[in-house]
Amino acid sequence: MNCLEIMEFFRIQVVDGDFVVQSWPSLGSLILCEVTISASDLHSLLLACPKLESFTLQSPNTCRRSTLNLTSSTLKAFQFDSSTTRLVDRITLEAGVLESLDLKDCSLEYFGLVGKGNLRKLKIKDAYFSVLDIGPYTSMLEVLHFSYAKIPWAGLGDFVSKFPNLKELQLWGLELHPNLKDIGQAFPHLNHLALTLNYEVTKATIDQAVLFSQHTSLLEKVVLLELETTTLLTDRFCCWVEGFLKVCPSLKRLVVRSNTQHAQGASGEGNPNSIGGFITSFVKLARKCRFSEIDIQYEDIKVFFLVLFLLLAAQMFCA
Repeated sequence: MNCLEIMEFFRIQVVDGDFVVQSWPSLGSLILCEVTISASDLHSLLLACPKLESFTLQSPNTCRRSTLNLTSSTLKAFQFDSSTTRLVDRITLEAGVLESLDLKDCSLEYFGLVGKGNLRKLKIKDAYFSVLDIGPYTSMLEVLHFSYAKIPWAGLGDFVSKFPNLKELQLWGLELHPNLKDIGQAFPHLNHLALTLNYEVTKATIDQAVLFSQHTSLLEKVVLLELETTTLLTDRFCCWVEGFLKVCPSLKRLVVRSNTQHAQGASGEGNPNSIGGFITSFVKLARKCRFSEIDIQYEDIKVFFLVLFLLLAAQMFCA
């Protein structure tokens, strides 16, 4: 046991301390998945692991509504997921050297981090917090993934503006109209940007993109741009993307993702002719812009092959 470095438990019950009273001097990685354990025993377990660097806690069963107070002086990565249970209300994590924090599929009244400013990576997905208290310890944050949460851009903007060293920003599924000027000014080191565009592209949004494109160095270090759209894929959408690209002079790869259920509209714009127009416009756009790779992704494999066929046809047409 003294030499054990990795430990994973799945659906076991920890009763009256069990292995918690033991010491795990060499343990570096701990995974607890759907384990029944009290909040006090979980706290004691972490204290019994003086070399623990990675801790994953998935759907813990604490038998009743609980507050978790977790302490580790060596922990560098923490992942919490409560997709199948909702017994944890509050978490306070005291981890002075924490570098990576991953919170998903959870609903908490409070999450608080007590650290020393070493956090480099923060990922939040399908999560809700009444209070998220991590602000003072994020000055060195380089990667932020914030996915599928109903937060207006104004509130989120105040949150992410505290991270001037960001290199990777991913905002999936948020109800926002991104202001590229604000993003460019707030994150001068950004090289990877991912956004969801979930509003229909109108002439007004194209005009806005043209306005932003006058600031040709807004996102001058971005080399990877990912756009996930919940709107119809039309040539108008392509015009909007063109304005986006003009503010990314160093771009090397563009990824456009679309769920096919959003690529079919009542006006008939989701039919093959509309998708063909989009592909034709996109090929013309690729010829004008100097970056090496375009990736168009669909969830429906049948539509993928249709788009592939139209893309090849459009390339022949535009040659």
